[in-house]
Amino acid sequence: MAKIALISDIHANYEALKVVFRLIDSIGVDGVICAGDIVDYGPEPALCIQSLKDHKVTGIIGNHDAAVIGDLPFSQFPALTQQSLAWTEQVLSEDEREYLQSLPKSQVLTWGMVIHGSPHDTLWHYVKDVPAATLIFRFSQQALHIVGHTHIPGAFCYTSQKQVRMIPARVGSGNEGGVAEKTLEFVKDFRYIVNPGSVGQPRDGDPRASFAIVTLNEAQPESMTWYRVPYDAELTRKRVYDVGLPSVFGDRLLVGK
Repeated sequence: MAKIALISDIHANYEALKVVFRLIDSIGVDGVICAGDIVDYGPEPALCIQSLKDHKVTGIIGNHDAAVIGDLPFSQFPALTQQSLAWTEQVLSEDEREYLQSLPKSQVLTWGMVIHGSPHDTLWHYVKDVPAATLIFRFSQQALHIVGHTHIPGAFCYTSQKQVRMIPARVGSGNEGGVAEKTLEFVKDFRYIVNPGSVGQPRDGDPRASFAIVTLNEAQPESMTWYRVPYDAELTRKRVYDVGLPSVFGDRLLVGK
């Protein structure tokens, strides 16, 4: 058995990432994969990049990462996001920019594929519903697709009857506090799209940081467990204010939207 941690959409929220890595380290895993968007929105991109390096994370690039290194025009983003992109671009060191530039748009593993959006549009396509998931299953024959971008944990499966189903991964409302988890057992001959949710900017109404762990049996995905972890969102909010980023990017952390 091997365990691989899946993280995504950190968005320069080091307080959330720190707590996530603390739990990942206590569980014990054989590797960590990041599905993109390490930077932007949040106040601590450098610490997040360094943390990924320290944990030897296998990563791919997200659309916000691509923008701050000049691979996407800021004009493709909303006005407030353009402000945070400009701030992030200014504070990144050359080494940090080189790290982001080194990230590929996708990673094909022996047991699956990692992309930020989808195989046919790695940076922009949102897999939020059954029609979007169906497009991926038609485009790619991979048994497991790991995606990010939506900031919403969950999964889709393509059954042996050629049906596409949505599998929610919500665990409570977030008001309960504490660590929560939910496990999905993979069915043989089904194909899956899985999203670990967002570490640094959840958007499903639960402000807790989200990540997942995939269990492999003889190099084949056997199950996936989503985790929700509380962290000091108020501290990150304060830091957003302190560095002069748009206040909405701090305020939304308290409600997970």
